[in-house]
Amino acid sequence: MACENFEQKIVDYLSDDDIAQFFCMINPNFTSDQIPDYIRQSSAEWLAFKTNTAWVECNQTFLLSGDGTACVELPRVPIVELTSITIIKHDDTTFDLTLTGTEKQIQYACDTGVIKLIKPIHLDDSGSLISTDCVDTELFNTSVQSSLRFPTGVNNIKIVGVFGSKPLALLKLLQLLNMGKTMQLLQPEQYAFGKVSEQIGRYRYSLGVSTGDNKVLSYDGYIETLCKLLPMEESFTILAV
Repeated sequence: MACENFEQKIVDYLSDDDIAQFFCMINPNFTSDQIPDYIRQSSAEWLAFKTNTAWVECNQTFLLSGDGTACVELPRVPIVELTSITIIKHDDTTFDLTLTGTEKQIQYACDTGVIKLIKPIHLDDSGSLISTDCVDTELFNTSVQSSLRFPTGVNNIKIVGVFGSKPLALLKLLQLLNMGKTMQLLQPEQYAFGKVSEQIGRYRYSLGVSTGDNKVLSYDGYIETLCKLLPMEESFTILAV
């Protein structure tokens, strides 16, 4: 799924079968047309805003600004695969870094998005990037310096690759629970479920989700507990192009 040009990605993790299986357990007479489309969409929006995260692998392109250090940091993690890293020179010509093999020039941390130069790139006396393939050997030895730093510039480092995380099954459950909660508010006679408490004489019982320590969670409490189990990642990718 492509997700270029977004600030916060809204992802619907559900299929029609997922919805039917869930709601048939609550209402045996359930049919898909009983739930308006806006409730399904709003549940996806709720999950995105609640967790500030988009769980989806994306083919993306980023433009980063070099600051004269050996590292740059991507705004979206994890890194699944790097396709290319291109330095854009002042004259708008480009130079591709080597990403694999014995001559690779970078290494990166998938979880943090930090990309580090491990082999130098070549600059002339003015600090402009050059290719050694086009330089006379004698001239190269006297007027070219090798540097473990990305050239300084604005949006001068173009990075193409695959980023993000594959969806977890837990996301489907959270989205379904949010839809169920909404339907319970709108049609309580058909979708009444969640925590139920009743007292008969001296005895009281509660139906709900047990935490394992003799506590029973409310509907909202169960959703909050599941949200806390999710790993978080930043989903704001303003620099994506």
